[in-house]
Amino acid sequence: MELSNGINRTVSRSAVMNHTRFSRMLSSAGAWLLLVGSVGLLLSLNSLDGWMGWAFALLSLVALLVDPIAFFVAPAPSFRSAATYYRPRMLAAWAAFALASVLFIVRSFLSLPLDKTGAVEDTPIGRLRSVLLALFLIGLFGGFLYRLWLGLEAASEDTVRDPGIRSRFGSLAALQVIGLVALLAGLNVLSAYRNASLDLSPGLYSYSEPARAVIKAIDRPVRIIAFLPVQQVIRDTGRRTTPPELTTISEELRVMIDQLKLINPKLSVDIVNADLVDPGNEEYRGITNGTILIRSYSDDASTTTPFAERRVYVYGEKDLDRFEKSLIEALVHVSLPPSKIYFARSNGELGPSAGRPAPDGLDEWITALRFYNFTITQTDSGPTITIPDDAKALVLAGPTVPYSKESRDAILAYLRKGGSVLALANPTGKEDFAWLLEDVGSQYRLQSGFLSMFRDHPGLLHTGSFSDHKMVQSLKSVLRGAVLLSGQGFFEKRKPTEPAATQPERTKTAYKEELLLHSDGRAFRDRNRNGRIEPGEEAGRFVLGLLFEDTTDRPSEGSAAPMPDESQRDASLTAQSGKLIVLSDANMLSNAMLAFPVDKENVRFGLDSMLWLVGGSEIPGIVVKERTDRAIQVNDDLKLRNIVLGVFGFPVASGLLLALSLYLYRRRRKFGEQNR
Repeated sequence: MELSNGINRTVSRSAVMNHTRFSRMLSSAGAWLLLVGSVGLLLSLNSLDGWMGWAFALLSLVALLVDPIAFFVAPAPSFRSAATYYRPRMLAAWAAFALASVLFIVRSFLSLPLDKTGAVEDTPIGRLRSVLLALFLIGLFGGFLYRLWLGLEAASEDTVRDPGIRSRFGSLAALQVIGLVALLAGLNVLSAYRNASLDLSPGLYSYSEPARAVIKAIDRPVRIIAFLPVQQVIRDTGRRTTPPELTTISEELRVMIDQLKLINPKLSVDIVNADLVDPGNEEYRGITNGTILIRSYSDDASTTTPFAERRVYVYGEKDLDRFEKSLIEALVHVSLPPSKIYFARSNGELGPSAGRPAPDGLDEWITALRFYNFTITQTDSGPTITIPDDAKALVLAGPTVPYSKESRDAILAYLRKGGSVLALANPTGKEDFAWLLEDVGSQYRLQSGFLSMFRDHPGLLHTGSFSDHKMVQSLKSVLRGAVLLSGQGFFEKRKPTEPAATQPERTKTAYKEELLLHSDGRAFRDRNRNGRIEPGEEAGRFVLGLLFEDTTDRPSEGSAAPMPDESQRDASLTAQSGKLIVLSDANMLSNAMLAFPVDKENVRFGLDSMLWLVGGSEIPGIVVKERTDRAIQVNDDLKLRNIVLGVFGFPVASGLLLALSLYLYRRRRKFGEQNR
């Protein structure tokens, strides 16, 4: 009987010791469980669209509730004996975590305000987001440190009541301090490795939500090569061509570019200093710092340049303000969904060559279009043009025979319903597109006339006089960006007495007209075609390209039911505005013109035209951010100081401060016990 009672007492004492040991472990780990649970729960709020997100959120919630439940159900001996002392302090620590979570959720629901022009406005809401972020970090880490302190304080009191665990208190406190130092150092290293930058400005140095949505939607590999200046130990001063203004903003630009691979893993980023590129590198020859290449590679490439490429140029603060919009447009261009482009071939138009590339073929331009996911198809041959339902754009490339009335009606109906048309005139032919210009309300008409600029090459025009339209912004950013044309015709305003072209009755569609391309001021009417300007031959800036965009207010798709005989194409076209580009020279995109040994951007001009026509450059919600305050430039010394202080100095100093506080506290408790 006595043996049985002794065994029972031993088992009971062992159970009590295990329960006490377990409660002390929970007390020591309470701060870490609260931190892990809070951060995990906040991170899981954005991924509740699957079972894994819900499972992670549930585990985080369990870790978050362990400490409060343990305090009330199985408290440590010190918590139990001094409940009136620890209860309000523990509630304060939990309140700090709860307040931090609420601040984080409130901040996530506050979006940056936009002014009437769409630019980010520095309003109180923008500043409130920064304040909420600071309060969130203070509440989270303040609550963590306070709860950690309470756990160490309780463990210190346990050593007084139970001398048997005094030897383990020092190791426990040391492990807590080492864990804190490791946590802070790990967070610093991880943030530096992942480039986890916190934008405390009103969204000036991070991507807006619409931009992030576009970047995340890209489903094909894209490589981004940014040429930016880097502070090098050895500099080749003889080859440095970097503008000083670019050097002052290079770090801001680098931070924004590095964020792309975090938003979408399919985007790879390489940063190169153009001043240190090997002069023999054919791929990067002539590229200067401030140039950003966006390339999307194609598996079906059949040329020596197997990728679709767009370029963004940033040389100063104004370019940095437009960087987000320009970058998103370039990313959309190289990752466009499949689009069908139809070439009319019923009236002697130019198009792809049947066999070997012909001089008047458009093979090189068409090959470049295919890299942008365009499918090139020809319309059915016949006297009347039939535009299929899936046509994203229609190309009329240099017809030599006038279109029939039925073909004109089909083209005009397609344009009025929101279609896109690229018309390349052939001044030597009989089709001058007067009916098309008349329908869009233009006063300009195609005029035959021989234009020259160069004595050695009469009839050639080399011009970079583009309009301010967004379609040619990338060309205007290129140094010496120009196109080469044959001066066979130009557009001239119709005289008041000139009769209008015969055409169907115009609808109430309103088009905005833009003079897209002019000749250089050196161009002149070369009437005798000798390449030399002579008396009676007027010089000037001749209009070579026109652009039209439908500005009519169209009802939304859900505002009215479609007509019974309306096709699927009609329903899709009404969602966009009709677009038209008319150029005076169809040969500017021909193989012969592109092979001429002169620096020219004809292919890029043709690509930009088609991308604008199909709507690839329409990025809704992406706005130009106006920067009122510039960031302080960080030099190499300041960078090194920040790294040393952030990665090592702050964590070590925090750990030493906490250890010193514990030492002083224990020493005071020890003297108090001796006095008692």
